[in-house]
Order: sequence, then structure tokens, then C-alpha cells
Amino acid sequence: MPRHGRAAAAAVGLRSEPIALCLALTAVVILDGATIAIALPTLQNGLSLSVVQLQWVVNATSIAWAVLLVPAGRRADRIGHWPSVRQGLVPLAVGFGCAAAAPDFAVLIVGRVAQGIGAAMTTPSVIALLVQAAPSEERGEALGRFGAVLSLLELLVPVSAGLLVVVLGWQSVFVSGLLFSLIAWGLVRRRGTEPAGAAPAAMDWAGTLLLAATVLAVVLGTIQVHSSGIGSLSALALFGAAVAAAAAFVVAERRSDAPTVDLTLFRSAQFSATLAVLLFVFFAIGLYLFFITIYLQRALHMSALLAAVALVPISLFTILLSTHIGKLGDRTTHYPLVIAGLLIFSGGLLLTASGTKTLTYVALLPAIIALGVSMALVRGPLLSLFYISVPDHQAGMRTAISEVVGRLGGVLGVAIGVTIFLAVTTADLNASLPAAGFHHHVATTELQALWSNPTSTKRQYRALPAPARQQLFKIVTDSANDALAVTLFVCVALVGGLGVPLIGLAAYRSRRQGHGRFSSSSF
Repeated sequence: MPRHGRAAAAAVGLRSEPIALCLALTAVVILDGATIAIALPTLQNGLSLSVVQLQWVVNATSIAWAVLLVPAGRRADRIGHWPSVRQGLVPLAVGFGCAAAAPDFAVLIVGRVAQGIGAAMTTPSVIALLVQAAPSEERGEALGRFGAVLSLLELLVPVSAGLLVVVLGWQSVFVSGLLFSLIAWGLVRRRGTEPAGAAPAAMDWAGTLLLAATVLAVVLGTIQVHSSGIGSLSALALFGAAVAAAAAFVVAERRSDAPTVDLTLFRSAQFSATLAVLLFVFFAIGLYLFFITIYLQRALHMSALLAAVALVPISLFTILLSTHIGKLGDRTTHYPLVIAGLLIFSGGLLLTASGTKTLTYVALLPAIIALGVSMALVRGPLLSLFYISVPDHQAGMRTAISEVVGRLGGVLGVAIGVTIFLAVTTADLNASLPAAGFHHHVATTELQALWSNPTSTKRQYRALPAPARQQLFKIVTDSANDALAVTLFVCVALVGGLGVPLIGLAAYRSRRQGHGRFSSSSF
């Protein structure tokens, strides 16, 4: 490491062991949903949980994390990031311990909420420490390495969780998290000597509560979309409440002397564009992975394990390319890399739309490889654009904002994608079935039942003659492929149609300001 790199590392009290462990712990926290998904069936049997309770086991951590992430990031900017990591590991460890020892649903939920609180306190600080430790001309490489580590863990963590559950039971997933948290706390407990940031000491309670209400309403509204549809009164009411809370939040922040979110950041073309593109990318990733996983299992009849193996090229190409792409961005500029990644991502989505109609994995493989390459080109460079000339006292807040936007983009992608898919499939089947001689109209509720339990739903068609049954399944398959193509075209419109021009505009404005640095000028 160059001399100025060593000085920067010393300035934040950086040692390789604790930062590496904390980065890994952060990645495990980020991958919490995938880990818990592996343990859900065994956990349900162990505690006799209903399907609704299982949903809250998954959502409790995500809600607490999303609601508290930005306020926790702002707090870390005030007290220092090492103290924030050390303090955040406490509720994280308590949460893992409660979940591991939970005798019933209530204690399990308390543990899951505590995990969300700890995750909100640690995630933005660890990434901010990583960025601060690297010289500005090497930050792209540092973020690229983190992206490679995260992709590697995306491969290893679910498999490890599956082995733990099979050998030791569902509690072992939480016990391993508890041990990891305690080891991390022991390594970082003496850190925290770096000076606190220059962020205002006052707490913006009005802004914090309004932002929490906004995020909570969006998350709960998205959950309601899954269960009742996007047109349900409860979902519309929650989204309406989110809009009202967001408007009140903007008003409160403009009047606050110490705002939770510095709204002047959005005057920067670079910041606003990268934030919007981040939302589009995670929207598309969440939608793509949700549908492609189901497609591999339902249409290509793969097992869950084989479907996971089929998606390995995504992580593999991200691992292989992320660090090199980060170095390239540091030497030149990150904008062309992001634009190339968005275009490749759009091409991969279009290849998927055409490849699904062949009902073979070989036809999908180029699209899956394209997604892995595009993630390496987009994820690290896009985050690097957030940290060009970023004052250290705002690093936690900016990291938290990007995390919240990415998480919300993913859940909105799944919710809106499912809604579009069901609407298109319902309309297509109601037009195709009568024309083929099947005097039957399909309701959206029937498709939702087929989605959640295809085996039991198909039993009603077994009485049909074999030719008629084959014709019916072909109609259903064609309708599903058409609906999937529509959802992918929506993603292409966001990623390629809006994302590329936005990044191009930001690149143009930054070049006019010089060297791709942040500009305070507005669009």
C-alpha cells in the first residue's frame, strides 16, 4: 500500500483482521434473507408456525433494518464509525442469541427485530470505513474487492446454512451468527479512536420519525401487495401514507438545522442520477432473480439445488471481474463502465425474454453470463460514484441512503413484477382458453394458487384427456412466457431506457465541472 494509503488506514484505526471480519459479517447480514429461506421449513416444523408467521420471521429483520438504516448512518457520522460498529454488534449478537433459543414465535420475532437494529448500525459504518481506509484513487478497487467478496459469500453462505440446518437443526444458523458477532465484537472493542465526524450533534427527531414512517409504509405496502394485490384498499392506503409522510419529511428537513438527510445532496447531478440508477438496477435484479429461479424449477423441472447451481455464473463472473473493473475505473472514470454494464444488463434481460420460450437452460446461459458481467460493471463503479470527493462526515449517511434505496428497489421489483405477471397472464388466458375450446375463465386468485402450490392446483386438470391436457399446459406455458417477457421489458425500459441517459447526463455534467467530481449544481 502506498504511504498515503497507510496513513489513511492509520487515521481510522484500520487493522486488516477486524475490518475483514466486519466486512464478512456485513455480507452475512446482507444475505440474511437467503440464509433464513434455507431454514424456514425446518423452523416452521420446530416452532409450529403458520405461513403468516413465517412471513413475519422473514420481514421483521428487513423492516427494522430499512427503517433505522439512514438514522443509524447519520448517528455514525456523529459518533464515529468504529464506535457505531462496536455498539451495533451488541443488538446483533443479542438478536442471534434470542432467535437461537426462541421457544416460541414471540421470542423469535424479538430476536429478528434486534438483528435488524444491529444490522442498521453496522452496515453503513463498515462500508464507510472501507471507503475511508482507501486513498481516493483506489476506492474503486476497494469497492470492487468488497463486491467480489460479497459475490463469493452469495455462493457459500446459503450452502453452508443448508448444511448446518441438515446436520444441527435450524438453531445452528442463529448460533453461528451469534459466535461470529461475538468474535467481531472482541476484535473491534478497542477500536474507535478515530475522531467523530463533523455532522451536527443535534438529533433531528421529526425528520427521523417521518423518514421511518415513510420507509415502514412502503415496506408494509409491498408486503400487502403480495397478499392482496396492488389494487387492494390496504395496499393503496399504505402507499398513500408513504407519499404523505415523504412530503412531510421533505418539509421538515428543509426547516431543520441538523437534518437527518442533507437534501442539498440531490442538487448534484451525479448523486441524483446514481441513486435513481441504483433503484432501477436493484428493481430489475430483484424481479429477475425471483422469476428466473421459479422458471428454472417450474418450467425446466430443476430441483432447488440444481436451480441454485444454474445461477452460479452470475456470482462467478462478478467475483472474477469486480476487482479488475474497480482498478480500471480508478485509472480512468467509472461512468463508461456503468453505462456498459447497464447496456449489457439490458441485453441480458432481452436474451432471457427470448430464451425462456425454448425451455432449455442452454438458451438462458448467455443471459445469465451477461447478468454476471453487468453486475461487475455496475455494482462497484456505481457505488464508487457516491464516494468521489465525499466528505468523511457524510459517508455513513450516504452509504445508508444507497442501502435503503437498493433494498426498496428489490422488494418493489418483486411486488410490481408479480402484479404485472398475474395481470398479463390472467388477460392472456381468458382470451386463449375460450378460443381453444376450453369454456373456462381464469381468475387471478386461481393463478396465485397455482403460483403458491402448483401440485394441488394441477389435480383438477387430471380428468381431462391427455391431448386436451397437453394443449392446456401449452397455453398456460405460452401465457406465462409472454407475461414474463412483459415484466422483463419493463426492466429494460428502466435500466436501459432511463438509466443509461441519466448516467450519461451525470457524466456530461461532471466532465464540465472537471475530473468527475461531485458538483453541487442542479439538473
